[in-house]
Amino acid sequence: MKRIASLVVILLLVAGLVSGSAAAYFVGSTQNPNDAFSTAASWTKPTLLNDGFEGDPWDAMWDGNGNTSWNQSSTRDYSGNWSALSEKDAKGSLTTDDIDTSATDRWIRVSFWYYPENLNAGDLMVKRYKPSTFQYLDWYDITSHSSYQPYTWCYFDEYITDSGYFASNFRLRFDSSINTVGQAFYLDDVLITMLTVP
Repeated sequence: MKRIASLVVILLLVAGLVSGSAAAYFVGSTQNPNDAFSTAASWTKPTLLNDGFEGDPWDAMWDGNGNTSWNQSSTRDYSGNWSALSEKDAKGSLTTDDIDTSATDRWIRVSFWYYPENLNAGDLMVKRYKPSTFQYLDWYDITSHSSYQPYTWCYFDEYITDSGYFASNFRLRFDSSINTVGQAFYLDDVLITMLTVP
């Protein structure tokens, strides 16, 4: 009888571990990018873009899909000495060169630091180029992102799991329509990675 009771306990523990792992891996029916499996030794997270706008030219990784009117700035920086700046006389688009995300079927991770000054809704849009539809699609109005706080460095960190973005020419774009003196958006330490599974 004791042996049967012990066996039942072991089976319950195993079932709990399995369901716990599944719960860590899925949110509803969606894979959770932060699950423990993402750190498996055989899985890799190659860096596709890592830029703090320190180079010369400062926009070397941002000039392949149209020139920008944004500026390099030493007024504010999250790290290093420089950031990218959009303001009244330096607005429009800042777009990455083509980024090859075709090797993933899991996720792309996009993070960056930003410092907003006196922005209104719609002044700064974060967009993604979706190669499967040939369109730049709105991702976030930066003023509505959960990290947004004016006059401080804020951290944006989001995952893309839609396979329509997994292609050889993925792009990230910042669209600025800042129109008033005293408004500004500083951008620094843009990091784009993806998960590849053998």
